[in-house]
Amino acid sequence: MPRDQALRAYSAAFFDRPRSLLEQTKLSLSEAELSVDVDVRRAISTFQQSTELAEASKKVVEQASKYFVDNKPANGQGYESAVAYALAAQLGFSKSQVTWAYEPFNSSYAPGPKKFDFDINEISYSAARAQVVTFSDSYYDVQQALVALKNSPIVTKHSPADLKSYVFGDQVGTTSLQFINSQIQPSQTPKVFETLNDVKQALQTKQIAALVTDTPTAEFITTEIPGSVVVAQFPSTGEHYGLLFAKGNQLVTCVNKALATLKGNGTLAKLTAQYLKDFTSVPTIQP
Repeated sequence: MPRDQALRAYSAAFFDRPRSLLEQTKLSLSEAELSVDVDVRRAISTFQQSTELAEASKKVVEQASKYFVDNKPANGQGYESAVAYALAAQLGFSKSQVTWAYEPFNSSYAPGPKKFDFDINEISYSAARAQVVTFSDSYYDVQQALVALKNSPIVTKHSPADLKSYVFGDQVGTTSLQFINSQIQPSQTPKVFETLNDVKQALQTKQIAALVTDTPTAEFITTEIPGSVVVAQFPSTGEHYGLLFAKGNQLVTCVNKALATLKGNGTLAKLTAQYLKDFTSVPTIQP
């Protein structure tokens, strides 16, 4: 091989090798950066998910605390705990004479004898339930509320005429579905689902524009569905929470008199403002 060709070949081999090593180094650094970037993104995602879960859990606790603070009804704090003790006082019982018993929600309105004098646990009166248990008069009037995703047109456009143009969805057999059909009367038939979870999923996937449920439940749902809001609530149509008794329990007569006194002297209104102000502050619109 001529000398100049040999030098060129040597030079090429010599200079190509550092270039190859440099490229390998850059490649390794790029892979490392990519690995770090992925790890950082995963960490950020995990942190965000943990933060969102913690925030949601906090909201759930806050919602529950509106009725029984710290889930301890005996402490007299929270709307329903305070109402129970106010009723006891009206009936001539001291706080120490009041005892609490745990009762699963669905068991409360089942037929048969009860292990309590009355149950106070956000139980809505219904004619079907009243066939097997006895209800007191209302201690909290329930309003239906509208839940939607915050970027939905219904958040800002919800006049009675506007409401008729949206697709609603709700759980089969509920007072909320009845409200949609009888009060809002949308032009499109509401989508009906077997469970409330199915309804919430339909809202998240934008199968429906909004769902309707009682205001306390609506507030709770917004802690479960990211980006959802309570748009507004509707005027009461008479739905209410009542104290629940075993069928035919005569104590209900005395309790209704006590409730009338608490309504008349402003006690229920005061307790509502103290514990349920988030619900009362929700704007009211016409269906």
